[in-house]
Amino acid sequence: IFGGTFSVWLYRALVCLVASCPCAIVISVPLAFFAGIGGASKRGIMIKGGKYIESVAKADCFVFDKTGTLTNGKIKVTKVTSYGEMSENDILKFSATAEEYSAHPIAQAIKQKAKLENVETLKADDYQEKAGNGVTAIIDGKNYTVGHIGLLSEEDKKKITDDTSVFLLIDGKLVGGITVNDTIRTETPKVLKNLKELGAKDLVMLTGDNKKKAESVAKLTGITKLFSNLLPNEKVKHMEELKKSHKATVFVGDGINDAPVLTRADIGIAMGSLGSDAAIEAADVVLMDDDIRKIASTVLISRKTLRIVKQNIVFALAVKAVVLLLGAIGVANMWEAVFAD
Repeated sequence: IFGGTFSVWLYRALVCLVASCPCAIVISVPLAFFAGIGGASKRGIMIKGGKYIESVAKADCFVFDKTGTLTNGKIKVTKVTSYGEMSENDILKFSATAEEYSAHPIAQAIKQKAKLENVETLKADDYQEKAGNGVTAIIDGKNYTVGHIGLLSEEDKKKITDDTSVFLLIDGKLVGGITVNDTIRTETPKVLKNLKELGAKDLVMLTGDNKKKAESVAKLTGITKLFSNLLPNEKVKHMEELKKSHKATVFVGDGINDAPVLTRADIGIAMGSLGSDAAIEAADVVLMDDDIRKIASTVLISRKTLRIVKQNIVFALAVKAVVLLLGAIGVANMWEAVFAD
């Protein structure tokens, strides 16, 4: 077109071909994500992939389970209540018997209380555990259920005037309840404050515990929204609603009941040692030492990683644009194109 010699323009074309090679981006971007994942792992944070770094970096809603996450997970039985003819000792005995094979923190607390009180448990048959609802077992031909307030009829719910945590039913009839308490992690309020400073619009708690206890924890920790008395499927519904109004949602939990909602959140964070195998498997990020202060570290590492990725892209494209221009007008030679690439 311009009357130039073929060999000169062929050389310039080859310079532009080398300069336009995408190696700089193809290498630097994944490498930055690998470096971010590696940096996080040195701090005891296991991130399962680069795409999760992007989601954590833009997260503006952090959702928490209560027991074992915002609290220490060291649950103790503080009260046994009878709603009928059965003695408090028998309520503890049958509850511990029904919970014999359960690994849930509340079940462990009930069994520990029975052991401390020297209460002898019985032999249970046909044991079944339903996540979020509790356990059922056949003892001496009767169906014993220990579980959530959602198992009670509306009439039975009216009998509950305190903050009882779990209830014992025999063949569907309410006979007793057990109250358990947990202590808030000392670092929890500061962690939530840090997340707020990092741009979190909402700090939400989803718990199966009763409203009175949930409100108490929310008030002491800085939670802005709370939903109590929830079953696992109800936690999932609330998470779906939260996702509609936020850029990215993060759910932090540790129990087997949290596995469904961990998978539905944009990012699921599980506790490494306190967490159940199901929660760890379902999560995208695992805090290996259960230190919730590392949630803020995860956000900072992700944002820094993403910032470096963007810098790499801008720098690579800028260098290529300059060399392509210089190559086209004959200023840059092949060696300069190779060096730039």
